[in-house]
Amino acid sequence: MHDAEGRFIGRLWIYEDVTRERQTAEQLIYLAERDSLTGLYNRHRFQMELGRMLAETERRESQGALLFFDLDEFKYINDTFGHRAGDAMLIRIAGEVGALVRRNEVIARLGGDEFAVLMPDADEAQAAQLAERIIRAVSQIPFAMSSRISG
Repeated sequence: MHDAEGRFIGRLWIYEDVTRERQTAEQLIYLAERDSLTGLYNRHRFQMELGRMLAETERRESQGALLFFDLDEFKYINDTFGHRAGDAMLIRIAGEVGALVRRNEVIARLGGDEFAVLMPDADEAQAAQLAERIIRAVSQIPFAMSSRISG
């Protein structure tokens, strides 16, 4: 800052806290890429990651794997025990399967009861091993449900 005669009299510092704006932007990105129920990547982000993996495997002349699975008779759970029970099941399965994938692998909920796992740099045997671990883990999840009949 200078006075009327042009002599230096000090400095003026202006700070603006943009923490809230950055947090909002990060939250919007998270919501755009994630399934709101399970917190896993959604279909849109999965498609982006699949494209990235395919380009990378082609560029490096390597291989990768894609596992796709859904839950047998999931509609029966929703119809019989209600959507809360179905949602609880999806959340639990997402957590169990999420714990099985490695850091470089991508798990996504594509919609409803459909899930997918991308495995970069994986061969057929590794994909089969992960598929077996997923089946075993999901089949061992205990679910206690009761139907209430009012009347």
